[in-house]
Amino acid sequence: MFVINGALYCLIFLTVFSSIKGHNHHHNHHNTRHHTTEQKSLISTKELRRVSEELFEKLPTGIYQYLNVNYQGQRDSKDAKDEAAEPLLLLPKDLFDMVPTIRLMQKLYDNYDMNTLHAEDVTLEEDEEENDFIDSLLNTSIMMHSMDFLSSKGFFQKNINEYRQILKKIWFHQYSRSNRTELGSSGFEHVFLVEKKGGSHITGLHNWIFFATEEYENKANYLGYISKLELANKAAVIKFYLSYMDKIKLSSMFLGTPPEFEMALYTLCFFARPNKGCNVLLGNEKITIQTWVQYSNNEALIGSSFPKIYN
Repeated sequence: MFVINGALYCLIFLTVFSSIKGHNHHHNHHNTRHHTTEQKSLISTKELRRVSEELFEKLPTGIYQYLNVNYQGQRDSKDAKDEAAEPLLLLPKDLFDMVPTIRLMQKLYDNYDMNTLHAEDVTLEEDEEENDFIDSLLNTSIMMHSMDFLSSKGFFQKNINEYRQILKKIWFHQYSRSNRTELGSSGFEHVFLVEKKGGSHITGLHNWIFFATEEYENKANYLGYISKLELANKAAVIKFYLSYMDKIKLSSMFLGTPPEFEMALYTLCFFARPNKGCNVLLGNEKITIQTWVQYSNNEALIGSSFPKIYN
């Protein structure tokens, strides 16, 4: 749910835009085939924790600081009653409009058919919207730091055009999740939106921005949390049950993070620990990122990615 709090916008604007570069340098198993992605160079857990903490240090505080997260009741099973009468999230009405990457990401929401059995028809306009979103990510120091690190390890060349192509391929190239010919899914749609698989099974939905939007429109209902962890008052991680289209789903996601942070972290782990737990450090807290790989035409693409907490 959104609430108006206009006096906060100036501070939000300044803290969020501190991560934007000022120059043009540019829990679920998802039917993933367990191939091993070629490692161009070994990335140690120590390096992963160092780089992930550097990404976290670049994270602006102006988003999470003004979220009102109403965790309410804790639950331990899918069949338990609704432990949360109120919405999970309260936030300033126009908060998302103040953050360029969020604003451009939300423009993509109506580009997808959530049914994975339906082939996606990507128009030229939709393709341009994806490109604009990718460019906005690469205009942030967070995304560039992740890509520069991966390029230094030999996964791809240190080149802004190469970065664009890599992100476009692994996040937005369409593939089939159901061993059918219809190309009805992508990593972005699965992680940052939601998908319907096998008729009515709900999958994906690992992004708080999309969840907040759907919760506000009474399409998603928060049912209570299993575990939660605050990260140095700059973000949080939550594992919880929700209902969507009258189906109950278990999900985990970050709270209060901009798209570039999740994209940077998940991309890092996709290359460093494909189909494995990726142990990172965020605000001095140990977190595991689970990334599943989906193969299409012998190319490794993102099947899913989400944070895991155990407390």
